[in-house]
Amino acid sequence: MDELKNHYEELTEDQKPYTPIFAEIEFIDKGKSDEVFAADYDGVYEVLKVVKTTETTEGDCE
Repeated sequence: MDELKNHYEELTEDQKPYTPIFAEIEFIDKGKSDEVFAADYDGVYEVLKVVKTTETTEGDCE
């Protein structure tokens, strides 16, 4: 989803690659995929809406 990518790029500008962020999203669990790259994972998600994105903090997943 371009919106999530844009949020990520804004938050991680001038930082090292693969910098983690906190993202609150609405999504659909699409289950296991047969597509080449996605087949290596247990399942895939379709992002419907980006609720909020921030830099990571210690309390993000509480």
